[in-house]
Amino acid sequence: MTLRLLLTATLTAATACTLRAQSAPATRDPRFTWGLIGGAAGLRSDASQQAASALFEYKPVTWLTLSATPSADRVTVPSTTGNGSVSSIGPTDLPLGIAAEHDIPHVPLSPTLGAGVELSLPTGNSSVGLGSGQLGVAGELGAGISPIDNLSLDLNLWHPFAGDGINGALDAPRATSIDLEAGYDWTDRFTTSVGYSTDVGPADSGVVLPQSIAAGFVVAFAKPLALTVNGARGITSGAPRWVISVGIGTAFSGINPVGPNSLFGRLKHALGRSANRGNGKNIVGK
Repeated sequence: MTLRLLLTATLTAATACTLRAQSAPATRDPRFTWGLIGGAAGLRSDASQQAASALFEYKPVTWLTLSATPSADRVTVPSTTGNGSVSSIGPTDLPLGIAAEHDIPHVPLSPTLGAGVELSLPTGNSSVGLGSGQLGVAGELGAGISPIDNLSLDLNLWHPFAGDGINGALDAPRATSIDLEAGYDWTDRFTTSVGYSTDVGPADSGVVLPQSIAAGFVVAFAKPLALTVNGARGITSGAPRWVISVGIGTAFSGINPVGPNSLFGRLKHALGRSANRGNGKNIVGK
């Protein structure tokens, strides 16, 4: 029921935004983009998570993007008494990002390079498991090629350097996340993507590193306004059993090897950061 309400609310917002975009004059500042994302995940041990996020991006120059992604989560876990479940609802830690990208012209395969840094501010309530109580820092590197005009292949590396609050439901603490994605533009308004994600390197003792497969699409109603729907399936016990996200906004047109405008970027940003992490671990509902 919660997922149904989440999808209904997002699609209603999509319809309203589309009608407004079609009737409003073209006064949009191209340096500013936005998105609204709803997400839900079936976690291991009968836990679940629903989230709503807003994405704000600003480009002072064409190759540089500044971003902020405030989120609110509802996390439900089985009760320690064995009677039913308990939940926590509220805002999570706040990710702030800076990312740069560069297209290399006049080179075969049209390569694109990207790099970014993300800072997570401990704004969530760690006393109920929705904040980490820690400042988080992570770095990101990405590269993409286009063997043909409509096809893009992207590689993304993401690594947390400090604080568990920088991690979300798809990431293992202190491990490096590797995302491989392929996107195809069927038309100038419709793009599909598939991908595989795995974490490698050191992680917490006893933690199974997550691996997931994912697929999604972006459809532009009135450019640059677009709807995106994405889903993932965990293939190891360290990953969520399933994840789904639905988003609407102007930040989802095109593909960037770093930042939220990629298949796994949209899924990760939809669920927010820091829930059941750091100082708030294992105290949801208390």
